[in-house]
Amino acid sequence: MAKRHKAKIIILHSIEPIRHIHGEGASFRLEEMLKEAKDQDRKTDIEEIKKGLREFCKKAETQIGPSCAELVTKILVPLGHFVEEILKAADD
Repeated sequence: MAKRHKAKIIILHSIEPIRHIHGEGASFRLEEMLKEAKDQDRKTDIEEIKKGLREFCKKAETQIGPSCAELVTKILVPLGHFVEEILKAADD
């Protein structure tokens, strides 16, 4: 459809934030470790999305040609609640 309508595709995959209790004993290092873990999750998710896209495009080449992956202009992996992130991306 994107090729037929000369449109571009944006892939959006939202990562839910980790819910944890903030208390007097919560350390800055724990917060930093959680942020680093989410950043790594984001990188891993982007790589998995790209791999899946390549595999899909390889199968789809017989129907739409080799430019399948070129139709995807962005891959967004924001940290947040998926409904809010979809709406924010649509507004942007």
